[in-house]
Amino acid sequence: MPDPTLRPSLTACPPHAEVMAILAVTTSLADMRERLGRIVIGSSRAGVPVTADDLGVGGALTVLMKVSGRAGGRWWLRDGN
Repeated sequence: MPDPTLRPSLTACPPHAEVMAILAVTTSLADMRERLGRIVIGSSRAGVPVTADDLGVGGALTVLMKVSGRAGGRWWLRDGN
């Protein structure tokens, strides 16, 4: 049985790993917002990739990452950014 966390795409990286990679390389809150919005969540029935921004959840993902990152002392997650 295939692994349900993997999906055929241009990359072999599941969405949860993409989020961790984004957190590792992001340089600002705006950069994080843009990168999270481009995560491919799945595909339409026509086979077109569907991104987080297509579903309207890119901003919500950013807020979740900002709130959860405050405890870690990340400079780009502090208030004012």
